[in-house]
Amino acid sequence: MKIQHFCAEYTRGRVYFKDILSEIVEWCEELVKGNKEARREEWADVIAFTQMWLWNRFKRNGELWNSGLPSFNKFISRRQMWEKIYVAAGIKEKCTYCRNYARKEKVIEHLAKFGVSTDKAEKIFEKVVLSK
Repeated sequence: MKIQHFCAEYTRGRVYFKDILSEIVEWCEELVKGNKEARREEWADVIAFTQMWLWNRFKRNGELWNSGLPSFNKFISRRQMWEKIYVAAGIKEKCTYCRNYARKEKVIEHLAKFGVSTDKAEKIFEKVVLSK
């Protein structure tokens, strides 16, 4: 799959350099903790976000980089749960948001962009995510 297609299907809007920096910080945190598995996962995120940024910034369109595949696959696998969240919230828009749904605050923050109240978002999180 080409990065252009991935970004169109699995990301919402642009990826900024600050997003890469955020992933680097997460990778460094795991480096300090000595968590080898989490470190690998965060490094794949750094690579994936770098490739997405290169597409957004410079229109560098190529096949997804192998070292970022665990991260790309993670985004792809999250789509189904986010679609369930959208249905529960009554959102008719196509779902291209595939970030971590397991963190309640991320679900609340994202649903707020569609005018969903915090209370309703919390209930959706409990019903859809926690009952999976």
